[in-house]
Amino acid sequence: MPIILVLKLKFSAFKAFIFQKERILYMKKWFTIIASIFTCFILAVIMVIYIYGPNINFYLLPPSPERYGKIAIKKMNTYGYFTHSKAWQKTEKKSLVDMHSVHNYDEADAILQKIIKVAGGKHSQIVTTKQITTETERYEEPTIIKDNGLVTIHEPQFQGNTQQANEYANKINDFLFKW
Repeated sequence: MPIILVLKLKFSAFKAFIFQKERILYMKKWFTIIASIFTCFILAVIMVIYIYGPNINFYLLPPSPERYGKIAIKKMNTYGYFTHSKAWQKTEKKSLVDMHSVHNYDEADAILQKIIKVAGGKHSQIVTTKQITTETERYEEPTIIKDNGLVTIHEPQFQGNTQQANEYANKINDFLFKW
C-alpha cells in the first residue's frame, strides 16, 4: 500500500504544478491583451493630439516649418475676413505650394507675412514672440479727457498680453457705462 500512496501524492503534486503553470500562462495572456489595448489607446490619444492639437495651440512636438506654415494658412482660412474672395483662394493655393520648399520658420513667416494681408486686410500681421515682448514693454493705456461736457477718448495702437488687453478694454468700457 505505501507505493500507491506515494504515487498518488506525486501525481497530485504534478497536477498542481501543471495547473499553476496554466494559471500563469492564462494571466500572462490577459496581461498581454490589456497592455496591448492600453498601448493602442495611448497611441490613439497621441495621434488625436498630434492632428487636432494645433487647433487649440497645443503641440506634442514643435511642428516642422512646413507644417507650421500650413497650420497658419488653415487658421487664416478659418478666421480671415476676406477668405471668400478669389484673391485669397489663388493666394492660398500658391502659398501651400510654397510651403513645401521652406527650410526654417523665418522662411515660413516670410510667406505668411505676404498672404496675411489678403486674408485679414491691411491691419493684419504676423507677430513673433520677440515682438510681443517688446510691445508689452511699450504698452500705452487709452486716455479719457472730460472738458466742459466734451469727452475725448484717445485709443493708442494696442499690442500686448491678455492682461493688458483686458485693462485696455475695461478702462474704456467702464467709463462709457458709468458716464
